[in-house]
Amino acid sequence: VAVREFVRSELLSRVPGLRIIDEFEINGEDIDKKRLIDQHYYAIASKATMLKPGKMNVPADKFETFFGETWDKAISDGRAANAMDACAKFDCDAAELDRAWREAEKQSKVVKLGGGFYCGHLSVGS
Repeated sequence: VAVREFVRSELLSRVPGLRIIDEFEINGEDIDKKRLIDQHYYAIASKATMLKPGKMNVPADKFETFFGETWDKAISDGRAANAMDACAKFDCDAAELDRAWREAEKQSKVVKLGGGFYCGHLSVGS
């Protein structure tokens, strides 16, 4: 309650003419289930969790230069996945996938393909 009152007070004092028409609470389970963060950060989240690899607009030249094969070949071989599908495919959670990602970064196995759009060659688990 104290946080809500503080935020309300700060918003009303800093934004002239602001009118708050509703207040409500969203718990973590609802944020996750409704993918509210994904929707808010759509440009990044679409590639990480929403779009399937075949639907992503990947700069073919950058991908092939970095990985030594075409994007189409990686897709047809079933070796391309977004983060959510990778967790399912490798039976891991987000923390384990993140550790694999950080390790791939250390090994220079991650390439930036566009704004907020990265691709990496990962090893998850054994």
